Amino acid sequence: MTESYKHLVNNLKSYVRIRSFYQVLRGILLVSALVFSYVIAISLIEFHTYLSVDIRTFLFFLTCVLVVILIGIYVIFPVFRLLGFLKPISYEKAAKLIAEHFPEMEDRLLNVIELAQIGEEADEPLVWASIDEKIERLKVFNFSQAIPFKRLLRPLSFLFGVVVLAGILTLVFPGIFKESSRRLFDYDKQFSRPAPFTFHLINESLSVKKGDPLLLEVECSGRQIPEVLYVNIGGSNYLMSQENGVFTYPFEHINNSFSLRFTDLQFFSENYKIKVLPAPIITDYSVEIIPPAYTGLERSKEEMLGDIEVAYGSEIRWIFKTADTDSLYFTADGNRLDAVHDGGQFVLEYRAEKDLKYTVSVSNESFHYSDLLSFNLSVIPDLYPEIQVVQLRDSIDYTRYYFKGRIADDYGFHSLNYELIINQKDSLVALPVVKNLNQQDFYFTFDFKALVGKADVVDYHFAVRDNDYFHSYKEAISESFQFRFPTKEELALADDQNFEGLEQLMEESFQLSQDIQQSIDELRFKSLSENSSDWEKKQLVNEVLNKRNRLEEILEQVQQKNAEMNNLKNSFSEEQAEIVEKQKQIEDLLEDVFNDELKALFEEFKKLAQDFDQSKLNELSDRSKMSMDDLSKQLERNLQMLKRMKVEQEMTDVIQQLQKLGEKEKSNLDQLQEGRNFSEAQEREKSNQEEFEKTVEDLNKALELNRSLEKPLELDPMEKEQIDIKSNYDNIQGSIEQRRKRKSLQQMEENTRALENMAFSLGQMLEMNQQKQRMENIDNLKQILDNLVYISLTQEGLHDEIRQIDDGDPRLSSVRVEQDKLIKQSEVVKDSLYALANRTPEIGNVVTKELLTLELAMNKAVGELEESRMNTALREQQMAITAANNMALFLNEALDNLQQQMAEGMPGDQQCDKPGGNQSQMNMLKDAQQNLKQQLQQMIEQMKQGQSGNMSEQIGQTLAQQEMMQQMIRELMMDSEVGSAAKEQLKQINELLEHNNIDLANKNINSTLISRQNLILNKLLKAEKAEMERDVEDERESKTVDDSFYSNPIEFFEYKKQEKEFNDAIERNNYQLRNFYDRKYKNYINNLREEN
Repeated sequence: MTESYKHLVNNLKSYVRIRSFYQVLRGILLVSALVFSYVIAISLIEFHTYLSVDIRTFLFFLTCVLVVILIGIYVIFPVFRLLGFLKPISYEKAAKLIAEHFPEMEDRLLNVIELAQIGEEADEPLVWASIDEKIERLKVFNFSQAIPFKRLLRPLSFLFGVVVLAGILTLVFPGIFKESSRRLFDYDKQFSRPAPFTFHLINESLSVKKGDPLLLEVECSGRQIPEVLYVNIGGSNYLMSQENGVFTYPFEHINNSFSLRFTDLQFFSENYKIKVLPAPIITDYSVEIIPPAYTGLERSKEEMLGDIEVAYGSEIRWIFKTADTDSLYFTADGNRLDAVHDGGQFVLEYRAEKDLKYTVSVSNESFHYSDLLSFNLSVIPDLYPEIQVVQLRDSIDYTRYYFKGRIADDYGFHSLNYELIINQKDSLVALPVVKNLNQQDFYFTFDFKALVGKADVVDYHFAVRDNDYFHSYKEAISESFQFRFPTKEELALADDQNFEGLEQLMEESFQLSQDIQQSIDELRFKSLSENSSDWEKKQLVNEVLNKRNRLEEILEQVQQKNAEMNNLKNSFSEEQAEIVEKQKQIEDLLEDVFNDELKALFEEFKKLAQDFDQSKLNELSDRSKMSMDDLSKQLERNLQMLKRMKVEQEMTDVIQQLQKLGEKEKSNLDQLQEGRNFSEAQEREKSNQEEFEKTVEDLNKALELNRSLEKPLELDPMEKEQIDIKSNYDNIQGSIEQRRKRKSLQQMEENTRALENMAFSLGQMLEMNQQKQRMENIDNLKQILDNLVYISLTQEGLHDEIRQIDDGDPRLSSVRVEQDKLIKQSEVVKDSLYALANRTPEIGNVVTKELLTLELAMNKAVGELEESRMNTALREQQMAITAANNMALFLNEALDNLQQQMAEGMPGDQQCDKPGGNQSQMNMLKDAQQNLKQQLQQMIEQMKQGQSGNMSEQIGQTLAQQEMMQQMIRELMMDSEVGSAAKEQLKQINELLEHNNIDLANKNINSTLISRQNLILNKLLKAEKAEMERDVEDERESKTVDDSFYSNPIEFFEYKKQEKEFNDAIERNNYQLRNFYDRKYKNYINNLREEN
């Protein structure tokens, strides 16, 4: 490519750009002229013709299309070519256009371009040389002159003319373009030719709620007012009413939007549109109620429910179906609760915790309706549970109480507890409860004996909690009760008062029995007098019967008083098995005092008050004399046994108190040895001394009561020991006061031994008295049995002899003498038996009953023999033989029991109460052995210090104690209940004790004796261990836990009979009732129960 060709190409490019600019100018002028011309034309048409909406709509969119097309073709495309966005015209096209402007150029420019294309392909120098030659010829032409800018004058002139025309039209027709363009642009509105009047719409708004009426109001003003006016809707005219220059037209129910205009049939107003606004409405709603799970109520769903009543804590879910609604909310207590729009419906959830009066409001973009609906929400509160409790004390064990309670709640229970306050600390026992049963009874038993020593006063109550977890399980507490443990002094005072009252009742009953016999004798004497009327005799009989009734009442009081006294002792103190057995035996005796025979006797007396019979009176008088004499003796016997038992009880209490004092003295010694707090130790010693003085008073009281017995126990008051112990207490307090710790400890140790020795000695005395009494009882029983056998055999011989003689036989006189002699011999047996019964509870009322039968039968036999009624005498003698044999059998059984007790070496009158026998004797042996060891050590210390003044007295006392130990060991070795391993150890212990006795007798007191004592103590422990291992299984079987009281305390409440029917009624409480009727039902059940 040559330089000349490059210059040519640049000129062509310049031509193409200038030509594109020319076309842009030409297009703008041309389009402007055409558009202005078009606007002027359609404006003139619209201005004068008021085209219809359809035509104006067509012209509007047609104008838009034409303008877009013209601008695109004549302006936008040339601009894009100018800017290079579109391909410009080709060089060949440009060459032709230039050649058309310069004819003399011919086709030379086109040929150069074509040759240049060939030269670029062939690269022939000759071609380029030819091109350069032709280019030289073209240099005389200026390509820019080929662009016809002068041709722009025509469209410019046309545009100018259009503008001038528009100006003229504006002057001639003012507002032509403004009005026409406005109407053309508002092509969808109807415009009418101006009327000689104007329409004025009075309604401020043509928006109306769907379905509501609307009164359309319009008035006209101008130089010519129409007489009639129509409203045109969809091409139809409707005549409007006129009143006072105002035209009106009513619409009853408007449900859809529409357009309208006013017309007098010549002129039309502009278009107006009535717009229907949809109102928010609730088409349907439901309420879903979900009660708390603990209530047991079922969830429910109600349609179109207004006022509702729900349980506290219920979840309430309102579901509203609406139309044309944007929002829905509740208003309650000044608070707004918005519902959630969910899938075409509004949902509001609320937890009911208080009563509400709520309103429902709805709204949309056009309307807002407050308080569309108004309802009440009533919340049924979860009430506090109710509890009622009654308690009964056990009639035997005063520490045991039985409780019956009733709990009630509207929905159920969480827990029921028995709560105790012990030393300001709470303790509770959980009781079983049916949690979903709204009303139920419960039973509970508690024995306060388990709290002995832990507190003096115990406050207690029952607490029930309902299942209302919203309020942390509300609690109701029953009436508060209090249990107070009586002090030792109070128990002693109550026991003395009870015994004194019992003694007075016994004496009163004894005196009354004597009075009854005197009254019977008086009745018998007056009945023989001819001056006594039947009425007086009957009055005397009634007097006897009244005294009899009084006697029976007193004897019942005696039984009750004795039972109360025993129950009080057994409830608050641990009585020994021997004492408990004696209590039971005496209670049995007291119950049988007023026996059936005595009652039958007085029943026959009662008949005399109705039909007096002298012969019957004589018979009853003889029988009553013996019966009342027997009754008096039984009463005296029972009183003696009560006194004896009280002596033994009080002596046992004294022994236990001394043992406890010994333990306290040892404890005080240990505490003083560990520290140096002398003031506290002195206070404890002072308290111990006061307690010892009280114990001595109790001992003296027991000794005084013992002296009142017909046959007192041989009890030593141990005055020397009392003086020594009191002196020890004084010395200890003096040493402590002087801060002499070592001496104080030594004196305390001596006092501890003295207290233990005194307790042991008293226990041994009591045991020896019991053993001695049993031996005497056995001997007496044997003698009485021999006499009874003799009486039975003799009576049997007389019976056989009478059967062989007739009424007139001379031997009959001798038989009567022998019978009288036998009666006198039986008096000896009777006196001996009553004396034995006074101190032996085993000799029960059965024996005295048979003894009375024996006495009556033999006396009757003598009377019958005197009257020569042989058959009757034989029958009475046979009854006497039978009574004697029965007594012999019973006494023989009692003898066997006493001998068995002696053989077993038991500590009381019981027969087989092992826990109170062998084991306690083992413990006593260990305690005694420990005391002996301490005494020997003390004697050795005295011998070392040269203090042997009273050594002989101490050795004698030690030998006596060892002899008692050997006696106890021998008794244990004879006991069949003791195992062989334990007996072997006891045998070895007995041998060691013999060696000790020899050494003590020879005053050979040394370390060997102490070693032997340690060996004895070790073997005692081995014997005890062997016995415990052997008996462990037996103890498991024999030990019975009295849980029957706990398992069914319901049977201790007298109104248990009605329980089943009420339990059935309570079961029906599971039915789900409305709250009002549920309360009525429960009240009915409670009232019915109270009536029953």
